Amino acid sequence: ATAEWCLLAVLLDAQVVLAGPGTTPRERTVPASEFFGGLFSTAAEPDEMITEVWFPRPSRNSALAEFAVRQGDFAVVAAAVSLDLDSGERGRACRSVRIVLGGVSSVPFVVDTGALAGLPASASTWREAGELAASQIDPPEYADGDGAYRRQLTATLVARALDEASRR
Repeated sequence: ATAEWCLLAVLLDAQVVLAGPGTTPRERTVPASEFFGGLFSTAAEPDEMITEVWFPRPSRNSALAEFAVRQGDFAVVAAAVSLDLDSGERGRACRSVRIVLGGVSSVPFVVDTGALAGLPASASTWREAGELAASQIDPPEYADGDGAYRRQLTATLVARALDEASRR
């Protein structure tokens, strides 16, 4: 699960609309967080296809960072992030942070970011968030990177994506 649309759909709470055949076609909606089931597996039935993906709200402070060995390849690791920032007398702080990773599990991986709430919107917080994300994953070992390499790449990409998102 490293395709960009998959990560962004989970990050932004998208809804996946599926349709099946028949004289009265059936249609159902599945939250993106429940749609992805594993390697080449989704919540779609064999006779259904995706007809729409609805993104309920834009996210101004969001970004995606990824690394692939060759241009056009699926990412070795990808990090999609969004920030809800609060401006106070001490500067900007994180009201909430969302991080979804690709390439580290068979489905988009949602990082538990509760520990980041209230921290300053700063480079040190972005590094801390990257380390937090890396500590929560147990990535698979592939030819394009072992687990330790993917954890380090995760920490770097999360920090970069959060930095970019905070500047929007």
